[in-house]
Amino acid sequence: MTTCAWDGKKLSADTRSVTGAVIDQSACQKIFQRKGVFCAAAGDLAEAISVVKYLLNKKGEPPDFEEGSFEIMLVSETRSEFYGGTLKPVPMEAPSAIGSGGSYAIAAMLCGKSAPNAVRIAAKMDSNTGVDFGVRTFRVR
Repeated sequence: MTTCAWDGKKLSADTRSVTGAVIDQSACQKIFQRKGVFCAAAGDLAEAISVVKYLLNKKGEPPDFEEGSFEIMLVSETRSEFYGGTLKPVPMEAPSAIGSGGSYAIAAMLCGKSAPNAVRIAAKMDSNTGVDFGVRTFRVR
């Protein structure tokens, strides 16, 4: 899966992706943004990306997707929401994290680490989180 972390100021994600049992050998983009609104995605990225595009653009009909196949954190200056495999937002407070390494990242942020450092710590514990190509981070607030 992945690890995406939100500490209230920064939104960060690892860069590992996996195809079957093979670790892909290039960086994977998991954070997308448009006009100051950022979405971080975990889970089935093929499903999540169509939902991210819909959330960032709000045009047309909602996409078809397999319910429960992704997690998305949407953050901006004025709002933060969690989408747990549906289009129904749940208000979200920092610190928050999603993905297979999310629990490790939240624990790290509760101990005072920033979102990028929390993702690095999660990568030490979660085999589906990788920072071989770095950690992508965006300052939101």
